[in-house]
Amino acid sequence: MTDRMEGAVGCYDAVGRRRWLRVARSEGGVRIVVPPGEVAEVGAVEIEQLRRWLARLAAAGPESAIDGDRRPR
Repeated sequence: MTDRMEGAVGCYDAVGRRRWLRVARSEGGVRIVVPPGEVAEVGAVEIEQLRRWLARLAAAGPESAIDGDRRPR
């Protein structure tokens, strides 16, 4: 278990390879980590996933955690 709430949202890089955006709580709010040196293209389905994760992370306190929901889907 972790004291940081985090998750992943699927995306594609500039040449069409499947990658993941990582989203996590940070001291200042929400952190989004994109693939290193990449452009992340997020499709319609993934936009909804990203919106849900951002809402969950923004609403969570700094001591919140999610069990079993850390892997990319």
